[in-house]
Amino acid sequence: MNDESARKAAKNEVISRSLNEGLARGEAKWPSERPTFICECSDLSCTLELTVPIDGYKAVRAHPARFILKPDHVNEEIERVVETFEGYLVVEKIGPGKEVAEQGA
Repeated sequence: MNDESARKAAKNEVISRSLNEGLARGEAKWPSERPTFICECSDLSCTLELTVPIDGYKAVRAHPARFILKPDHVNEEIERVVETFEGYLVVEKIGPGKEVAEQGA
């Protein structure tokens, strides 16, 4: 993947993360037993849901280059898996997309 494609993929993930941040704010006001978020992969049409504990989601957000994804949505050219949980993974952007992700945090 070239640098420009990696940056675009990171921008797409930042958009998904922004939507999830809104969901997390709502979760703080109206908590549920099984909070759901959308997959933060680089495919903007992806709307797959992930069940992630709110504390777990906040831990991911503490690292601007990290995102939550379905296990089969990882693009190893632009991200690496840093944690594995039941039903989702935490990935960290690498290469040119990392800077995009950190700026979009």
